[in-house]
Amino acid sequence: MSVRFASAERPDVSVVTSEEQDAILRRLHEDDGMSCCKTLHIGIFFDGTRNNAERDRSGHKHSNVARLRDTFQQDEYHKAIYVAGVGTPFTEEVGDYGVGLQAAAGAAAGWAGEGRINWALLQIHNVVHECAFKIGLSAALGVKDKSLVKSMSVDMNFKGIDSGGVIPKPGSLGDIKARSSPGAGALKLMAAEQNGIELTWEHDSIWAQLKSEVDSSKWAAAMQAWDAMRRKVLNERLARLKERVGDKLVKGKPALRNIRLYVFGFSRGSAEARTFSNWLPDALDNFNLCGVPVSYEFLGIFDTVASVGIAQGAAPTLFDGHGGWGRGQLMAVPAYVRRCVHMVAAHEPRGSFPLDLIDRSGGGREEIVYPGVHSDVGGGYAPGEQGRGRDDSDKLSQIPLLDMYREARKAGVPLDIKGVGVSAEAANAFKISPGLKQAFAAYVNATAGCYHDPSHGTPGLMRAHYGYYLRWRRMRLKNMRAQPGFKAAQAGYPQDATDLDSANQELQIEWEDLLQHERDGGPSLGYYIGKYGENWLRENPKGAAVASVALLPFIMILGSVPMAVPAAAGVSKRAMQVAQAQLQDKWEQWKQVRDDWNATQPLAEPISTLYDNYMHDSRAWFKPMGDDDDVWNYKQIQALKAKQAGYTREHAAWKTQVDSGLPGAWPRLRTMNPNTLALGPSVGMPPGPEPQSPLTAQESDVLKRYDAAMQAAQKARAENSYAAPSDSAVLTDPKVTSGLQQQTGGREPYCIWGYLRWRTVYVDGKRWEPPHVETPQEQWEGDLKLNEFRAAKFTWPG
Repeated sequence: MSVRFASAERPDVSVVTSEEQDAILRRLHEDDGMSCCKTLHIGIFFDGTRNNAERDRSGHKHSNVARLRDTFQQDEYHKAIYVAGVGTPFTEEVGDYGVGLQAAAGAAAGWAGEGRINWALLQIHNVVHECAFKIGLSAALGVKDKSLVKSMSVDMNFKGIDSGGVIPKPGSLGDIKARSSPGAGALKLMAAEQNGIELTWEHDSIWAQLKSEVDSSKWAAAMQAWDAMRRKVLNERLARLKERVGDKLVKGKPALRNIRLYVFGFSRGSAEARTFSNWLPDALDNFNLCGVPVSYEFLGIFDTVASVGIAQGAAPTLFDGHGGWGRGQLMAVPAYVRRCVHMVAAHEPRGSFPLDLIDRSGGGREEIVYPGVHSDVGGGYAPGEQGRGRDDSDKLSQIPLLDMYREARKAGVPLDIKGVGVSAEAANAFKISPGLKQAFAAYVNATAGCYHDPSHGTPGLMRAHYGYYLRWRRMRLKNMRAQPGFKAAQAGYPQDATDLDSANQELQIEWEDLLQHERDGGPSLGYYIGKYGENWLRENPKGAAVASVALLPFIMILGSVPMAVPAAAGVSKRAMQVAQAQLQDKWEQWKQVRDDWNATQPLAEPISTLYDNYMHDSRAWFKPMGDDDDVWNYKQIQALKAKQAGYTREHAAWKTQVDSGLPGAWPRLRTMNPNTLALGPSVGMPPGPEPQSPLTAQESDVLKRYDAAMQAAQKARAENSYAAPSDSAVLTDPKVTSGLQQQTGGREPYCIWGYLRWRTVYVDGKRWEPPHVETPQEQWEGDLKLNEFRAAKFTWPG
């Protein structure tokens, strides 16, 4: 396997390189050289978490996987199969509505990823049958793919995920309400996705029950049982396919000579693609279908993140996100994949997004490191988001997109921006602005001499570039607000600017805490308990936990701990040890990145230019312990409406009293008891003062704008207008929400994660750590012990 950093230069997408031309000619000769023979090309595209091409395309937010799919040739012998990302609707295919708890569980734990993989396996049979009879196998047999998926996927059978009743539309108020309070179900589903066993929360000791289930031998048995079920369904399907097709494909005119597979993925979609690759033999007959040989030509994946079940963001010393369908052994790239290209992000800081590298054995594998965070490599940011990328061609993710396009074409994948049926919009989605091209080349050239140990492979190269990033972060601690990108974020979407600013302030605190730990000789749980007291997560730990796996350690560390003396509060010694281990892990990471953070030499201008103008800050906006922006604003709108409704009722009662001539309660009191006549005047007391609205002028204006925008949106939807905004779009429109409080917290706990540590990397399902090199102090201590041993050994008694 080869490892390299991205190249500085690349031809425009319209240029066809000689390697591409050779591959195209080979494919055309194979497909059209003989009219009697054909090849069936199948492309499968697994999108990333919360990425959905149908929803995202209009805002130019669709991922690189979706863009590649849009250029895949499609006709009788070329079939593109698209799989929407977890956390988004994939309803007809697998029964994932992508709303409420399902959306939360998909995003947090990879729920319904297994269903998507199995659906893709079924499509291979459908496409081959369609090639013979113009109809898919499932349709011919009168069965629904969704039903088959449920019969072979453990995660599609979790009872707690059933939405029940009327399913809200994605982005509707119903969806927003469901996401605002998903309940404890998401935490249960995280655990269920981890070990294939749905938990029964019969008592409140979350950690104890979860841990016992995770350690249970039931885990392996559950996985084996569902693996067997998947194979059974696919074997039965394969038998029916062979029975119906017979030798029709190999003896027909034209005869089908080959079936070629090409698979792409991003994020959890990359993990799905890798598991799909390992499960593929279950759908084949020794890499043959109905007499036609099947070859797996290309696997193109962007920044693989499994995080299935309980991710390592929950507790890095306990969990690694390789539960359920994301088990470590399923992340291996099988030998029968002829060519694999994995593009990875050098600057992703989030704990919930650890990277699964491809294994180092075997040829035909290449790992390419790119500057940027997760979605700077796989795509998904909108133009202008966080003040980066003025238009679609100006986004950093365009670079790896074009590179993957070329790598795939060189491997024979039938992608072509000029192909028949490829729209101008799809072709334009591959453009790279001159400014981005120049800035990227300058960055690569400026960092070409960065030192890294080649024996450390991809992680070593990533860490070298993250070192530059840490130096830039420290440089921007005091002047981030003055940068053009920050000002652009303020003007475009103010919440982005708030995210950037508050994350930067957290980084300052993170650094100050680590300096205090240095003075104290290391971190301690007591330090954070004393610093944050009872207000941090204690009020509703289970309700908060459903937002993300990242919260789990704090359920047990802080959420269930009365903030006095932990031992006296009945917290188990084991829980305290686990909590301290998380802090210690961060401490060890800090000691490794400290030299980069403290480096005083100035950064080359091309480095800071790329970071300032093109690279996003994924930690800043990622709030697993907070709310989505639409949910956050909805809660505030509802609070204002509740205050307004209370005032309206109070004012109406006051007005009724005035209009009726009854000044208040006094006349009614006199009629109830004549003996009280002597206690009061002969006429009623004057009415109380007119109630005043508790809303400020700004708050009243927000409600007026919100009501007007919602009415306009409802009218547009009633008229079936293509441009009708969703309720979510209204609630995230700065023109509507200006004046509402912005969300400043909710990120992964910086005392465990933050910026001042490395990104976690897994190789072959195991966490990668660099080989330990002894320090001079360790060498001296070792020599001292050796000398003492020798002296003791050769000293005669007496």
